[in-house]
Amino acid sequence: MSRLTVFSLDGEYIDQIDFNEETGFIAAFDVAGDLLYFHSLNKTYIGVIDLATGKLLRSVPHPIQGVPQPGDKVPGGVLRIDPYTGNILVGKVCQPYLIEVWSPHLEKIDELAYPLEKKHKDLTYLPNINVHGDMLISSLIITESAIYVPRISFRFEVKGNMTETPAYPMEVVRFDKQSKSIRVYSLDSASPAQGIFYLLGVLEGKLAVMHYGPLENEQEKAPWTFNGYLLDIILP
Repeated sequence: MSRLTVFSLDGEYIDQIDFNEETGFIAAFDVAGDLLYFHSLNKTYIGVIDLATGKLLRSVPHPIQGVPQPGDKVPGGVLRIDPYTGNILVGKVCQPYLIEVWSPHLEKIDELAYPLEKKHKDLTYLPNINVHGDMLISSLIITESAIYVPRISFRFEVKGNMTETPAYPMEVVRFDKQSKSIRVYSLDSASPAQGIFYLLGVLEGKLAVMHYGPLENEQEKAPWTFNGYLLDIILP
């Protein structure tokens, strides 16, 4: 967690950006034009780096300035640039369930919220910057009309010396960009599930998603495996 390294599609090393006191530990980033937008675990909540010079152009301070401590809630989460508006989207990994909308000039302009019907365990830090609890938004897919995110991405609990991955429903939340209306899609055939649930992108007009882990009814006989799905929920 000390640098971002750039490779060609053939695996050839091209360049790297070293983290420093200004950037903190970069956890999520996206590229638009010649700028790299990033979100860190500390120091910088949102920052913009000039890819040509590696210089930090502007930033928003992070609520955690030092090293995250055990028991701290994990703020922020996944960061993506909306290719249709140029705005910065930050999906929260911890409740409340929110997508923050920031302008390219790092002014917060909006929030998209989903009211969780029941309380979830906060995603909090363990020693060595590990985490446990309910990870909410771990991935974010943007179309011209909507934003798609998982309702729960991962559930991880530490009890003494034991770790558990309780089951959760595999669901996708759709936010309409214009009306802000919300619709929830459920993968009933795969729920409940354990492990990691991630949205990959759009393929042939459908939402491609990933589940890594055993289905609950296969837990005793199947190892953790990759399961891919195409969901026909992309609307015009």
